Amino acid sequence: MVEAALAARAAAGGAGDGTAPPLIVYFTASWCGPCKMVTKELNRVLAVKKVDLLCVDVDEEKEFSSSLGVRVMPTLMFVGSAPADSPAITIQGVVTKALLWDVLDNKLQFAGADLRNPRRL
Repeated sequence: MVEAALAARAAAGGAGDGTAPPLIVYFTASWCGPCKMVTKELNRVLAVKKVDLLCVDVDEEKEFSSSLGVRVMPTLMFVGSAPADSPAITIQGVVTKALLWDVLDNKLQFAGADLRNPRRL
Protein backbone atom coordinates (compact mmCIF):
# COMPACT_ATOMS: atom_id res chain seq x y z
CA MET A 1 0.00 0.00 0.00
CA VAL A 2 2.67 2.53 1.03
CA GLU A 3 5.00 1.73 -1.82
CA ALA A 4 2.07 2.00 -4.23
CA ALA A 5 1.19 5.45 -2.86
CA LEU A 6 4.79 6.65 -3.23
CA ALA A 7 4.98 5.23 -6.77
CA ALA A 8 1.71 6.97 -7.70
CA ARG A 9 3.07 10.28 -6.39
CA ALA A 10 6.23 9.87 -8.47
CA ALA A 11 4.27 8.85 -11.58
CA ALA A 12 2.06 11.93 -11.24
CA GLY A 13 5.12 14.16 -11.21
CA GLY A 14 4.96 14.53 -7.45
CA ALA A 15 8.62 13.96 -6.80
CA GLY A 16 11.81 15.27 -8.24
CA ASP A 17 10.69 18.23 -10.34
CA GLY A 18 10.60 20.86 -7.60
CA THR A 19 6.97 21.82 -8.15
CA ALA A 20 5.19 19.28 -5.96
CA PRO A 21 4.49 20.04 -2.34
CA PRO A 22 6.71 18.41 0.25
CA LEU A 23 5.63 15.02 1.54
CA ILE A 24 5.36 14.02 5.18
CA VAL A 25 5.38 10.29 5.79
CA TYR A 26 3.83 9.91 9.24
CA PHE A 27 4.42 6.63 11.05
CA THR A 28 1.82 6.15 13.74
CA ALA A 29 -0.10 3.50 15.67
CA SER A 30 -3.62 3.40 17.08
CA TRP A 31 -2.26 2.67 20.57
CA CYS A 32 0.20 5.58 20.58
CA GLY A 33 -0.82 8.45 22.89
CA PRO A 34 1.84 10.93 21.66
CA CYS A 35 0.74 10.21 18.08
CA LYS A 36 -2.67 11.67 18.85
CA MET A 37 -1.06 14.97 19.86
CA VAL A 38 1.07 15.06 16.72
CA THR A 39 -1.96 14.21 14.58
CA LYS A 40 -3.79 17.28 15.90
CA GLU A 41 -0.86 19.53 14.98
CA LEU A 42 -0.49 17.92 11.55
CA ASN A 43 -4.17 18.62 10.87
CA ARG A 44 -3.57 22.30 11.71
CA VAL A 45 -0.60 22.36 9.33
CA LEU A 46 -2.57 20.72 6.52
CA ALA A 47 -5.25 23.40 6.85
CA VAL A 48 -2.81 26.16 5.88
CA LYS A 49 0.21 24.57 4.17
CA LYS A 50 0.38 22.79 0.86
CA VAL A 51 1.81 19.49 2.07
CA ASP A 52 1.12 15.91 1.07
CA LEU A 53 0.67 13.53 3.99
CA LEU A 54 1.03 9.77 3.90
CA CYS A 55 -0.02 8.09 7.16
CA VAL A 56 1.51 4.69 7.83
CA ASP A 57 0.14 2.47 10.58
CA VAL A 58 3.23 0.61 11.80
CA ASP A 59 1.13 -2.38 12.89
CA GLU A 60 -0.30 -2.75 9.37
CA GLU A 61 2.94 -1.93 7.52
CA LYS A 62 5.53 -3.68 9.71
CA GLU A 63 7.91 -4.62 6.91
CA PHE A 64 7.92 -1.16 5.31
CA SER A 65 8.34 0.59 8.67
CA SER A 66 11.12 -1.73 9.72
CA SER A 67 12.95 -1.31 6.40
CA LEU A 68 13.16 2.44 7.12
CA GLY A 69 14.37 1.94 10.67
CA VAL A 70 11.18 3.17 12.32
CA ARG A 71 11.23 2.05 15.95
CA VAL A 72 9.72 5.04 17.79
CA MET A 73 6.21 6.40 17.51
CA PRO A 74 5.47 8.88 16.21
CA THR A 75 8.03 9.18 13.43
CA LEU A 76 7.85 11.86 10.75
CA MET A 77 9.87 11.70 7.54
CA PHE A 78 9.96 14.90 5.54
CA VAL A 79 10.56 14.42 1.83
CA GLY A 80 11.08 17.52 -0.28
CA SER A 81 9.80 18.40 -3.70
CA ALA A 82 13.07 18.74 -5.63
CA PRO A 83 16.09 16.52 -6.15
CA ALA A 84 19.09 17.17 -3.93
CA ASP A 85 22.08 15.42 -2.48
CA SER A 86 20.71 15.45 1.06
CA PRO A 87 18.33 12.69 2.15
CA ALA A 88 14.97 13.07 3.85
CA ILE A 89 14.84 14.33 7.42
CA THR A 90 13.43 12.02 10.08
CA ILE A 91 12.14 13.16 13.45
CA GLN A 92 11.22 10.56 16.04
CA GLY A 93 9.07 11.14 19.10
CA VAL A 94 6.78 14.00 19.99
CA VAL A 95 7.23 16.99 17.69
CA THR A 96 6.70 20.49 18.96
CA LYS A 97 4.54 22.85 16.97
CA ALA A 98 7.52 25.16 16.46
CA LEU A 99 9.75 22.41 15.07
CA LEU A 100 7.09 21.12 12.71
CA TRP A 101 6.44 24.58 11.26
CA ASP A 102 10.16 25.38 11.10
CA VAL A 103 10.93 22.27 9.06
CA LEU A 104 8.07 23.03 6.66
CA ASP A 105 9.00 26.69 6.32
CA ASN A 106 12.52 25.64 5.35
CA LYS A 107 11.50 22.79 3.04
CA LEU A 108 14.34 23.37 0.61
CA GLN A 109 16.67 22.10 3.31
CA PHE A 110 15.03 18.68 3.17
CA ALA A 111 14.67 18.38 -0.58
CA GLY A 112 16.09 14.86 -0.66
CA ALA A 113 13.69 12.12 -1.64
CA ASP A 114 15.58 8.99 -0.60
CA LEU A 115 13.53 7.39 2.16
CA ARG A 116 15.99 4.52 2.45
CA ASN A 117 18.77 6.80 3.72
CA PRO A 118 17.13 9.26 6.15
CA ARG A 119 19.02 11.78 8.24
CA ARG A 120 17.78 11.78 11.83
CA LEU A 121 17.22 14.81 14.04
